[in-house]
Amino acid sequence: MRLRGSRSTPACLHSRPVDGIVDLVGGETLRAAATAVTAGVAVVSVADPMLAAQWGGSGVDRDRTTAAFARLADLTASGVLRPRIDHVFPLERAGDALALVENGHVLGKVVVEVR
Repeated sequence: MRLRGSRSTPACLHSRPVDGIVDLVGGETLRAAATAVTAGVAVVSVADPMLAAQWGGSGVDRDRTTAAFARLADLTASGVLRPRIDHVFPLERAGDALALVENGHVLGKVVVEVR
């Protein structure tokens, strides 16, 4: 929900329920995101599996990453997993995409298309 080095977690994280948290940074970033955790919310952390376990979550086994991404792709293609996409930018506007994320006014993913 934010970039490494950012000083705050966007308010949008707490504006509506979340289905899950996938953490790539750990530490304070995961702690801030975990405040949105309610019963039944999955927490997975690549960076800090022990901290994720405090909320009933788990870490990522890097040997299974390829299989996990394939499964996520299948779930997305079948419509079971529906990522929320807030904005899509062409590569030449990547700076605009980054600015939008840094401002914290995003309700979903910001995609930068590379063609």
